[in-house]
Formats: sequence, C-alpha cells, structure tokens
Amino acid sequence: MLSIKEIELVTQTALNKEELDKQILKCKNPLKLRTLLYIKHERINEEFDSKLDLNFKEICKNDNENIETICELLRVSLVITKNAEKQSEHILIYCLTRIREQSNNSKIVLRMLKIIHEILKYYKVNSNIACNMYEELNMILLILFNCNFEDVTIFINSYIISNYLCLMPSALLIKFINDIFILCMTKQNLSILCNLYNYIHPKNNSSLFNNSEFWEYLSNCIKSDKTYLAKQAIYLLTKSIHIIYLDSPGTIDNTYVQILHSENPLKTWNVYFSLLDISKEKQLHLIQPSLKLLNQIKYMHIIWQKSLYCILVNHSQISVIYTTALEILINATPSNLEIVFNLVLPAINKNELTSKTLVVFFELSNLVRKMDEKQLVDFLKASLMVPWNPTSLWCICYYIFKSDFIEKVPISFYDQIIGLIQKLPNIYIRDGCTNVLHNSIINLKKILTFKEFLKVCQIFLSIDKYPMLTNFVVKQYRKEYLEDIKNVIDFQNKFVDNTFILCLNIIQILKLNICVQYFTNNIDNYGSLLLLQIFNKFPEIFPEKLDKFTKHFPLQDTTIDVNILLRVLKYVDDKNLQEKLSNILMLDPQDLDSKINCDNIYLSFKLLHRENPKYVEILKYWEKIILNGSLKINSKICICFIDKYLSSDYDKNKNIKVIKKILEIIFDSQTDDVIVNTFSKLKYLINIAGNDIENLLELYYSQIKKLKINGGFKDAIKNYIEVIFGLVGKNQNIEFILEKSKLLLELAKTFEVIYYYIALCIHNEVSKHYNENVSNLCIPLLIDIVLQDALIHKEKKVEYAVCQEILNNFKNYRDSPYTVQLKGRTLAIETLYKISKRGNSDTIAKNLLAKYKQFFNKRYFPDSQIYIQKLRICQLLLIFSPQLENEQTALRNFILRSFCEEIHQPCIRQLMQWLLILITKNDVYEQILTIKKTIDGSTKTQPSTIAAFIPVLMHLAVTNQDFYLDVIQILLPYCMGAHFKLRVYSQIAFKILYDKSLKKEFTEVVSKYEFLITSVKQIILASGKAFYDTLGTDLYFFTTLDTQAHFSIKSIFYDIPRHNSVTPVEWENILYSEGFLNIITGLNLFDESFETENTVKEYIEYMEGNNNIQKKITPWKDALQEINNTDSDLILISSLIDKLPNLGGLSRTCEVFGVKNVVLNDVKILNDKEFKSLSMSSENWINTLEVKVDALKDFILEVKSQGYTIIGAEQTAESVMLDKYRFPKKSAILLGNEKEGVPANLIPLLDVCVEIPQQGMVRSLNVHVAGAVFIWEYTKQHFV
Repeated sequence: MLSIKEIELVTQTALNKEELDKQILKCKNPLKLRTLLYIKHERINEEFDSKLDLNFKEICKNDNENIETICELLRVSLVITKNAEKQSEHILIYCLTRIREQSNNSKIVLRMLKIIHEILKYYKVNSNIACNMYEELNMILLILFNCNFEDVTIFINSYIISNYLCLMPSALLIKFINDIFILCMTKQNLSILCNLYNYIHPKNNSSLFNNSEFWEYLSNCIKSDKTYLAKQAIYLLTKSIHIIYLDSPGTIDNTYVQILHSENPLKTWNVYFSLLDISKEKQLHLIQPSLKLLNQIKYMHIIWQKSLYCILVNHSQISVIYTTALEILINATPSNLEIVFNLVLPAINKNELTSKTLVVFFELSNLVRKMDEKQLVDFLKASLMVPWNPTSLWCICYYIFKSDFIEKVPISFYDQIIGLIQKLPNIYIRDGCTNVLHNSIINLKKILTFKEFLKVCQIFLSIDKYPMLTNFVVKQYRKEYLEDIKNVIDFQNKFVDNTFILCLNIIQILKLNICVQYFTNNIDNYGSLLLLQIFNKFPEIFPEKLDKFTKHFPLQDTTIDVNILLRVLKYVDDKNLQEKLSNILMLDPQDLDSKINCDNIYLSFKLLHRENPKYVEILKYWEKIILNGSLKINSKICICFIDKYLSSDYDKNKNIKVIKKILEIIFDSQTDDVIVNTFSKLKYLINIAGNDIENLLELYYSQIKKLKINGGFKDAIKNYIEVIFGLVGKNQNIEFILEKSKLLLELAKTFEVIYYYIALCIHNEVSKHYNENVSNLCIPLLIDIVLQDALIHKEKKVEYAVCQEILNNFKNYRDSPYTVQLKGRTLAIETLYKISKRGNSDTIAKNLLAKYKQFFNKRYFPDSQIYIQKLRICQLLLIFSPQLENEQTALRNFILRSFCEEIHQPCIRQLMQWLLILITKNDVYEQILTIKKTIDGSTKTQPSTIAAFIPVLMHLAVTNQDFYLDVIQILLPYCMGAHFKLRVYSQIAFKILYDKSLKKEFTEVVSKYEFLITSVKQIILASGKAFYDTLGTDLYFFTTLDTQAHFSIKSIFYDIPRHNSVTPVEWENILYSEGFLNIITGLNLFDESFETENTVKEYIEYMEGNNNIQKKITPWKDALQEINNTDSDLILISSLIDKLPNLGGLSRTCEVFGVKNVVLNDVKILNDKEFKSLSMSSENWINTLEVKVDALKDFILEVKSQGYTIIGAEQTAESVMLDKYRFPKKSAILLGNEKEGVPANLIPLLDVCVEIPQQGMVRSLNVHVAGAVFIWEYTKQHFV
C-alpha cells in the first residue's frame, strides 16, 4: 500500500506512461522506486498501462538496503515485468550462488533465502511458469538444514518448504523427502521431517512409507532418552498411521504397520499410542491400570512392541517394570526372544524380593524350559552378560538352574555360570546359589564323556568345594572312565597338569585300588613333581619311598607347591632332617637380605620340632632379627615364628616386656593374617603376663578396630572375648573387664558377631564358675545383648529376605549371617534364665525396669527401635515372673502406672497384661480391688486404660468362682456404655465369664444375668464385623489364652509377636533354636499355620453360627434399602479415600448439592476432629454407610443389580471426557485413592471411566476437588 505522501507525490507528478517507465528504469532510490513500481502496478491492473522490460537483478544485489524493502520491490517487479520468468531464474541462480559461496555467513544466507522465498511465491501463484532449479535448490536446502544456524532452519521450515514442495514434481519430491530423512538421522533430529509429513506420498513405491529404515528409525527414536527425539518420532508415527489408515486406506502393504489377526488395526494403533502417552506418567495409580492393554499389542510388528517395552521396563516404578516383564514373558515367541534377552533380563535385575519378583522369575523359568538348544544357548549368553545382584541371581538359580535346565545346558557353560555366582559379595547367598547348582549337577541324567566329567570336577575343585566334588564323583562316575584315568596317570606322562591332579582326587574319593597299585608298581618311574602330587594324596601307602625327597631338601624349584611339599615332608623320618633345618634357619648375616623370605625358610620353620637341639637358639636368633626391625619378613614366615615363639614349648622364663615389644613391631609392620594369628596366642600370654595383663589386653584391643572384617577377624575377636571373660571366673581385674565389656558392646553395634561371642563366653563362665561377681557383672551385659539393635536397615532388608529364603529352602544349611544376632540374643536369655534360677530374678527385673523407664511415655511406632526394646523387656519380665520374690509389688505398680499413662502397641500391652495376671496369682482379690480403684479413681481415666484392664480382670476372675460376680459388676457399666471399644471389650469378657459359669454350674451368676446375656448376645450380633475388628489381635487373649498352660518360650517369643505382625526378623527364626525353646515349654497358643483372619472367622462361627457371618461381614446390605428410599439417585463411593480433610470436604459438598448417600470405609471418622473441621456438621444431613475396601467389589455388584450405573473417576485408555458424558439418573460415582487411584481389580466392574479435561502440566486434581466437579456436573444435568 502507498502512504499519503506517496499518493500526493503521484498526484503532483502526473506522469504519463513513457515518463513513468523512464523514471522506473533510471531510479536508484529504493523508496522512490517502490512508489513508482506501485503506480505502474496500479495502472496495469486498471489496464491503463502495459508491462515493461525491467532488469531488477541489481535491486537484489544491494546488501545495504533493508531486506524487507528489497523483497517488496522484487514482489512488485515480478508482476510488472515482461521477462519475469527469465529474471526470476537469474535472481534464483544469483541467490543460490551466494549461499554456496558464503554458507558460513548466516546473515547473507538468510537474506538470500528471503529473496528465494519471493521467487517461490511468484512461481506458486503463476503455476504455468516452471522452475528448472529443483536439484540445485534441493542440494542447497539440504546443506542449509545441516548447518547450525537456527534462524536459517526456522525460516526454511516456516516459509520456504510450504511454497517450494507444492511446486516440485512428484519424483523429485519423494527423493527430496528421502534425502531429508537421511539428514535427520545424521543430525538425530526429526523436526524438519515433522514439517514435511503432508508431502509424503503413500502410493509411490519409493515413498518413505515403503522404506523399512524409516519405521525402524522411528521405533528406535521412540525409546530414546532424548525427550525431543522421542516426541518427534511419536508425532511422525501417529501422522503416518493416520495417513495410511484414514487418508489413504489400503494403499500400503507393509508388515511394519499391519496388525496381524486384527479386524480393526487402527484401534490397536490407538491403544499403542495411548500406552506411549501413559508410559510418561510417574504415578503408579495412573499407569498401572493401563498395563492390562499390553496384551492388545502382541500382534503388532516386533519393533513397536520393543520400543514400548523398552520405555516401560525402564520406568521408575518397580511394579510397572515387573508387570511389563511378565506380559513379555507370557507372550514371548521364538521370533521375539530378543526382547527377553535384551530388555527383560537387565530390567528384572532389581534388588527386590516381593511376590511379583517371584512370579516374574517363575514365568521366566517356564519360558526357558520351552526353549530349544540354540535358544537356550542364546539365553545363557545373554544371562552371563548381566551383572546380576545377589537377589536376582538367587532367583535365577532357584527357579531356572534346576536339574531339567542344567540337563540341557552344554557343559562348557558350567564354569561360566559358577564364575557368575562367585562374583557375589555376600558369601551366604553365593554358597546358596552354588548349592542349588550343585544339587542340579549331581543329579544329571545325561551321560557325560570323560572330558565333560573332568570339566565338572575341575569346576568344584577350583572353588574349593571338595564335598561337592565328592558328591558329584560318587554320583556320576562310570566304570568306562577307568581306562581314561589310567591313561592320564601313566608314568610316561611327564607333566603335572589339572587333569592329572583331578584324576588323583577321583582315585582318592572312589578308592580305586587298581590305580593305587599302579602307583606302587611304578613309583620309581615317576619324576619328582609327579611323585609330590601322588604322595600328597596317598602318603600312608609309600612310607619307605618318602626318603627320596630328603635329598631334594632344601628345594630351590619355585614351581613346586610349598604347601603340598610340606604335607608330604611331615611323613619323612630322616634323622638328619632337623640338622638341615637348623642350618637353614641359622642364616649367615650376609645372606639375610637375599634369603630371609625363601620358601625353604618357611618349610624349615613348619617342620622344626621341639626335639631339635638348637630349637631355643634358633628362636632367639629370629627374636633378634625381628627386634632389629630392619628386615621385612613375609607373613608366612612370621606366622611360623609366632607359632613356635609364643608357645609353652619355648623358654619357660619368657620376658613379657620383650614379647610386648615384638608384638608392637608385628602390629605395626605385618598384615592382618599375622595379627589375627597373634590373637590365638593370647590365652597363653595371659598366663605368663603377671601384672601386665591389662597392658597386654589394651595392646590387643587397639588392633581389633584396625582388622578388616573377614574370617580372621571373627577368630581374633572370639579369642580376645574368651580371654576377657575368662578372668571373670577368677575374680581378676573386674573393673577393667567391665570397662572393656562396655567398649566391646559399643563395637558390637558395628560388628554384630561380638554380641554372640560375649553371650557365649558369659554362658560358659556361668556354667563353670558361677558367683556373685559373675552375676553382678554379667546381668547388665546380658540385658544389653538381648536389647541389641534388631532393626535391619532398608538397604539390607532384601538381602535378609534372600538369606531367609535360602535358610528355609535348605533346612540343614548353615546359619544365615542374620541369625547371628538371634543366636546371641537367645543365648543371653538362656544364661539370664540360668542366673534367675539361682535366686537373681529380682536383680534382673530391677535392671529391666530401669531400662524400660528410659523409654517410658516416649512416642514410638510399630517396629521402631523403642518398640522392639520395649517388646523384649516385656518378654524377659514375663519369663522371669515365676521366680520373682521381692520385686512383684514394684513391678505390679509399674504396670498399673504404665496402663494409666502410656499408650501401648497391642503386642506389648498383651505381654504386660499376661505379666500382671501371673504376678497377681497369690492376691487376686486385692488386685481386682486395686484395678477397680484405679479405674474409678479419676474421671479422666482414658478408655484405653480401662480397655487394657478388662482382659486382666476376666483372667483373674477365672481363677476362682468367688471373683466372678465382683468382676462382672465392674464390667456391667461399660457393657452398655457410650464408648464402643469399652462396650466391645466388656461385652466379650462378660459373655465368656457367663459361658464358663454355665459350664461350671455357677448358678448364682447364671440366674442373676440370664436376661442380660441375651441382650449382650443380640448387641454383639447387631454390631457385626465392627465388633471383631475392634478386638483385633486382642481376640485370642479373651478366647484362647490360658495364662498357665500356654506359658512357654514359643508363645512369648514366637506366637504373640507373629500374631501381632511384628517384623519377621524378631521371631521367624526362633523355631530353629531348639535349645532356647526348651527352656520353658507349654501348650501351643496357636496352630503353626495360624492366620489372624482365620482365628476371627472361626470365633465368629463358633459364637453365632455360619448363617449370620455374611450379614456381619457385609452390613451395607441392610443400608442399601435405606438408600433406595431416599429422594436422591446419586451415590458417592469414597471408601478408597484415606485422608480425613478430603472426606470432610466431600461431605460438605454432598450436603450443599443434595447428595444424600455417601459410602465410607469407616463411619467412625464422622466423629474425628480433623473430619469435622471441614465437614461443618454436614454429616448430620446425609446418609452414610460403611463399606470396607475389601468389600467394595461385592458392594459395586450389588448396586449394579439395583439399576445403578457405576462411574469411575479415573483416566484410562477408553475413558470419556466429563464435558462429553451424560450422567444417568441412577448413578454411583467411585472416587479413587489419593495416590493409587481406582484399583485395577475394580476397573473392569465399572460401566464407564470418566476423566476431567485438563490443560495444565499437573495430570491429576485433588480427590476432593475432582469429586466436587463430578457432583456439580451431575447436579447441573439433572436439577439445574
């Protein structure tokens, strides 16, 4: 458009045609030229003028002028010029040339592109004009796409492409797009191609859609960790599928996009896209329900399955990984085993041991058993590439490396499997896995060649599993192997190799006398190295031949195994040998540096006898060498010296100060194995230490912390503890022992084996030298050991579970490392029990009460440290209660106070109740009065306090008919009281006392309360399941427990903790401790396979009969009739919601919108302050009924049968948007849990899933808000 000034200029000039053309041709001013060109353009449009010959190439060359002005001049010039087609081609050539020449100058490139853009627009408008520069343009565009100028790329995508591609001939277009695809793969960015999808021609054979590389690259990009690339690939795939199936149906016959066995492939693709979308979710309740759709994509091409599975098996939620892995394994076929090998195996390598873990590995084992030999080998190769953690490898071994699997595995893989197992850091799990493999191998049914037989023997020998080697040889040896063995041991075989050594082991295990006889007959024909190996295995057979070795001694051949040589030389009876040893050990000072660490020195020390006349002299000589400290002696020789030097065979008048000096040098300079060895000499040193005992023990204690945790450490600490507590029985150094004991207990928090060794040593000392000193010192220590930290840290829980699996599967297998804590604890309890039997129960009780008071009235949670320690204190007090004499009153008063002031977990409360009953047996009536006084003494007595006393009162009453009426009188006010829990506890106690009175014919009780018992039974019946839910794990205490008959270690330490769901670490291995269980025996409190729920169910059946159970478990059925009688047809099901503020808010919303029927998990929340703070008394105006989560399924089916439509507020693949959904009049809305949403098992029961449309990044609303939105939408549709 012309401006006002330009129009005025035109008016003033009033140029004719010739003058205007002349002005245009000679004008150099862009602004004036622009005006003139527009005048020319207007005149041509109005047919007042004609086009002229104009060369406007020069216009484009002006780099100083604003490019937008240039483009405008070019745009008008192309319209008014006669030779526009030729001119545009020249300009195009010019621009492309400049781009090629100055491709590194983004400003020039962008400038030229804008000019090209004007040319292309001109071609697009004038379709009759052909562009002859396509190939040149394609090349330039590809170059530019490959450059790093973002503004250039954006301009091409935004402007050039749309005008250019529509001009291009089909063949060139397809080639160009294919070239773009190659460029995108190189750049790893599909943004350009995303802009071109509309130009892909599906019908052409050269189309990108017919390029397998295109589909495979998309599938790889979908699972890329580069978010932008995955997003681009999904976009392209979605558009491509829509083009193929919607825009051009039937045009593509391509296996990559086809869905086998599907009448509606597009539906399958939509499921796939939904799964890709939901796979981005992190919250389990959003993604878990959709995983059931995985089964619908099993007929898609394998590349798409692989892409989706790759995303899901790398999800942050372990449940998603396992569900996906399970789906893959169930649907695995020979064609897609690659997914199992490459995706599933690494994915399930998780440090988890749950039921899902076991199911996945079980399913994997089923798949493996279906594999043929080639597939099995591929599976093994893939498995050996995975760096398995202990948990997963145990599952692999237990579920897969069984006999039927090992039977198919080539022997060549055995050592690789064993090698994989040997890398495990946990020795116990490593040995457990090896044990599984060993059991499978020794039961092989296939016939092994001799070479294969030796191969397996070598595997067991290489890992020092001689018992396993023995089992295998005995089980798998065949007579046909004998000739092969003879060939190996033939004396003409001059070399010692593994085969020769293996055959010697086989001969020894099987006692092949024919081979031994062969050795005997040909002994003189064997070389020294072979003889050494033979004599090592059969030394007793050839005593007269062993002197052959003495002439070789000392040996200089470094190829000989010194330990084998040593074992052989022990049998040599050479009178001159000791003299030779003396000569070797009394080294010339000049040879010290070169020979001090030779093997013959080591051998000489090992063979040195006390009978050697120079024995003392040799040791004195080496004593000086060590004290000198200038020479570094290797550990083997140093150990040999210590064994001789620190023994009673040596000088009886040793100087303890010299010994201490030598020990200090060794501790400063030697390795752990030498230091550990010195601990084995500690008992001997204590006997000669005199007044230096404490200094010597201090010196040794300083080394304990420095030692590494290995087998040697355990031996060292055990020796040290034995010495420390060995002094207790001698009444020596008591204060020092006490100080060191405290330090050891502190150290035990890091090295838990110390607890066990202390308990063991105290146990032994108590058995041998019991006295008051032992008692006073040991009781606090033993209690500390019992209260040791039993909590397993989170990172160790899985490892514990695996160790427990191994222990349970191999009943005779050695103890798990996690049972060491239990062994120390049970041994400490056994010892305390022994001490209590000797009249020290009161002292033990005092110490236990002092410990308990440290935690008195402190807040704690189930399975916390305080919880476990309180539990153990109560267990100890209970088992020692029969021996108490002076502490009964103090203990009784303490329990009464505790019930009044503390809130207890059920397990601890039950033990305290039992304890109170037992220590009151001699003055029952007085105790009943005391409890009554405690209950009545304050108007502020908590209901929990009264509830704690009720079972105690009931058990006290049972002891004597005279107390029945007294206790019933105390219970009666609470039987009809306002507090539900007190009502439940007193009613069941009253009923049990009445039933016992009836059975024992206590006529006074029966006649007096005959009418009341009928009412109480009806109340219990009407209360339904809530009655037994309230009792919880206390039910057995009323109905089952006999405080005398069930008094046993098993009941106290196993049954009650297990019944109350205490952490399994606390009780599950108690049954393995037979000695501990036998301390106190009694009747079983529970059956071995008891379940709390079964106990409740059995008691309900016993009390009320089977006909009434269903009514109690589903009380909501009675309430449904009331719902049908209300004037509202909407039911809000909120049983899945946990948080009280959300429930309170929903209650208020329901009341406001007239929703009368609300379903809750627990109606007791209506009285909760947190609920009431948001409900604003709305609960008084709505109908509420209680439906527990586990009863929701039945409730939903019942509601459906009454004509209601069940609507789930949940996002699923087939959910309907709320604004598109029409609510039926009779609707029941199910709201999901705050975290998990609607459980997967309920979704199939829903008639429809409805979701709220959302625009933001947060993918879910608060459940209260979501419920309110649904209620409003329903109200709006039916009432507004």
